[in-house]
Amino acid sequence: MNTQSVGALAAFLAAVIWVGSRRKPTPLANLDASAVAALNRAQISLVQQNAELFSVASSPIAASWALPADPREQATFLKSLHVQLAGDTGERLAAMQAARAWGHRATLPLLKRGLRDANLEVVLEAAQAMERFRGRCTPVGSPNPQPRLPRNAALTR
Repeated sequence: MNTQSVGALAAFLAAVIWVGSRRKPTPLANLDASAVAALNRAQISLVQQNAELFSVASSPIAASWALPADPREQATFLKSLHVQLAGDTGERLAAMQAARAWGHRATLPLLKRGLRDANLEVVLEAAQAMERFRGRCTPVGSPNPQPRLPRNAALTR
């Protein structure tokens, strides 16, 4: 190999390394995030307004149910809710509203099914009904049971 070809190879290699190491432009460098944030805020406010309107519209309907008192009535009420949940959209919405008005823990499986419903009104009503069950499952003022002693301490007594 002669010295001219070695020089040409070195120059070609230097050019390839120089082109490869150049900084590549980033496609999202000029993106203005304030427009995206404004759009998100506008959409969130629309959803909140619709939720408030829907909750105001559904509140007088929920006051018309006779809520069960004894265990037998509770069982028949739950059975009727299950039947309604298998019906059309209006019946499913009525079942979610009745479960929300009752507010009993026994309706949780129905409400979970309502969260997966195809109709948005039913899903919204189920979500509002489940809002009551968020947070602690025991009251704040209830006394905590004494923790058990460690096993080695329990054996020494």
